[in-house]
Amino acid sequence: MEANGNNNNGNNNNDNLFLQTLIEEPKAKKIKKKHDRCVFQSVQFALAIVRNPFPASPHFGKWLAVNETKGRGWWVPGGCVERGETFQQTCHRECLEEANMQIQLKGVLKVDHSVSGDVCRMRVIYYCEPTSVQEANNFKTMADAESLEARWVSINELLVLASGNPGLRGRELLNWATYLENNGHVMPLDMFGEEGELQPIGSRSAPLPQQASQQQQQQAQQQQVQQQQAQAQREAQQQAQREARREAQQQAQQRAQREAQQQAQRE
Repeated sequence: MEANGNNNNGNNNNDNLFLQTLIEEPKAKKIKKKHDRCVFQSVQFALAIVRNPFPASPHFGKWLAVNETKGRGWWVPGGCVERGETFQQTCHRECLEEANMQIQLKGVLKVDHSVSGDVCRMRVIYYCEPTSVQEANNFKTMADAESLEARWVSINELLVLASGNPGLRGRELLNWATYLENNGHVMPLDMFGEEGELQPIGSRSAPLPQQASQQQQQQAQQQQVQQQQAQAQREAQQQAQREARREAQQQAQQRAQREAQQQAQRE
């Protein structure tokens, strides 16, 4: 028993000496690794998913498609960001060049970013609407260097274009139109901006296209009710005028009869 106790004391002493050695040893300095920053070559694009929100337009609720040049097929207004431009400026310019349309940016649908080696590709996809019903109805119909034509299409009409020639250049419009018509979410414009910008106080998500469409439909229904009421008033006025003329004619006939009777009595 004593031998075991001495062995244990020796082991404890050795452990204490080892711990003391660790404490007294100077801490190793952390070596900072140097990482070279990679400078990427960035290629940037802006795309516009444009919907017609105006009930007064014959193309209400449809989506803006552009027939690209060189047989590339139907696509969305969009293109490469030029030197000195912002993504939003590019979106406005491409809609004007390819569809002859002034648009208003309503929100951001997606930011795509992919890297291949030292080259990165970035796309910002916006949800947009024409600035007025006049702009919505004044889309491009004559070919030029930017595009062959623009057209408002429903999803079913877009599927018909996809099965024809030249077909679709890409599925962006078909995918996003389907997404938005199924109550898809639109992010606010200020979620994507310049570095250092603060989120505005009280900012909220952009209104969903479905909600905007329902509001426009309600307005259209109210206008229809007002038109029906106005038509009913006009018809009531016309009926009152007809009755007044009929009564006047009856009175005239009665006077004529009385005069004839008086004349007969005098004779």
